Amino acid sequence: VKECLRVLKPGGIFAFAYMTRIAMYIGQLMYSVMPVDAETRLAEYKKLDKVFSTGLSGIFYGMSESELNDIIIDNGLTKITKAATYPFFYNFYNEINSMPPEKFDEYMKCHILTCEDPSVASNTMHGLVICKKPNEF
Repeated sequence: VKECLRVLKPGGIFAFAYMTRIAMYIGQLMYSVMPVDAETRLAEYKKLDKVFSTGLSGIFYGMSESELNDIIIDNGLTKITKAATYPFFYNFYNEINSMPPEKFDEYMKCHILTCEDPSVASNTMHGLVICKKPNEF
């Protein structure tokens, strides 16, 4: 972040995408229900608390809401918007991809209308934050 802001002109727009902490949890939960045998399923369920508390799931990291806010505040940025890029429906990609074109268009209209709602943007799989660098930096 520091290097990006160093080369960004004063007043420039800074955007970054991130994965959320809840995304890591939902991903682990989905992975937990897939095994057929009870022993493997239980082992995967036992990872849920660690995934949520650390944000780590394999090689992926999910950012907490407070970490996101700290990046904005600590770097003197002004938040323009925060939006959901992949809402929780992301886990239903097979259903979404098989929608007839008119249903998919309705799905996308709904996503565009709701993606910046704070409750949707804070509880998404992947998010996007758009900020402005101060004029004097």
